[in-house]
Amino acid sequence: MKINNKYFYKNIKKNFLIKKSFKIIFLNKKIIYINKKLKNILYINYSLKKKKNINIIIFKNKNINIPIHFININNINEKKKKYNINILIKKNINLSIIEEHYSLKKNKFINYNTNITINKKSNIKYFQIININKKTSFISKDNIKIKKHSKLKKIIFFIKAKNIFIENKTILRKKSKIKLYSLSIIKKKKNYIYKTEIKHNSYYSTSKQKHKNLIISPGIINFIGKIIISSKSNFSKAKLENNNLCINKPKYIYSKPQLNIFNKNSKSKHKVKIYYPNKKKIFYLLNRGFNNYESNKILYIIFIKEIINKINFKKLKKKIEKIINKNI
Repeated sequence: MKINNKYFYKNIKKNFLIKKSFKIIFLNKKIIYINKKLKNILYINYSLKKKKNINIIIFKNKNINIPIHFININNINEKKKKYNINILIKKNINLSIIEEHYSLKKNKFINYNTNITINKKSNIKYFQIININKKTSFISKDNIKIKKHSKLKKIIFFIKAKNIFIENKTILRKKSKIKLYSLSIIKKKKNYIYKTEIKHNSYYSTSKQKHKNLIISPGIINFIGKIIISSKSNFSKAKLENNNLCINKPKYIYSKPQLNIFNKNSKSKHKVKIYYPNKKKIFYLLNRGFNNYESNKILYIIFIKEIINKINFKKLKKKIEKIINKNI
């Protein structure tokens, strides 16, 4: 099915991050376009049983390097209207998923839930990019279940939005792993609320989190990271880290790591940092011929680079670097 939308063709189609990918495009709770060129490599079963639900089941036989690209175009202005995307990933799948969000000019709210179930012995890389209109409010709730011997690496980029509220809940089973990273740029009085909850429900499960906030102009930041290690989860490991680099004094920073440990044989760590650019480093760069703006930008890039280097696609990496450089 083709899309008859002038805004889509002018602005969105040019900005697809990876051309060689299996594309699924949502517009107002409906699947409007699917790229069906990769029939031999991948099979996706999708259905719209209810108006508010989109069900996607992913099967495959061999490992593939071509990612699945979800493009979410929203044109709904009511905050209460939300929908569910249910993704079921079958056994023994090694796959990358890119989730990208666009909003039309008149759009004020994006509100949706994502339910992801990863079955046994699967290895998933998930990239979520939120680069929408500055006046748009973004509300999202993710529920993730990772089953036995499965791995998930998820990276979230918050670049543009007026108000951001994201809640991420994850349940880990036996010998499952999650690596969760996020990078946000706080600019022009942005309100940013991010809640994560990872529950270790069985033994030898591991979780690693690193969240970075670059605060360029005053904004409100509220981060709550919760780790639950149940009594059954022997020899589990959990690590949580939240770093905030403040260029200007923020209105409000609230960072609260919570550790609920019910097993003596498990290990857990947490770390929170709030700091300003190092004056000695700026002075060193000024003496090397850089001006004040350039020296500050170098420090921003060093702060951001750790998260960007975790992307395994070169084209996606370059595209995100360009978007971030425009907004710094």
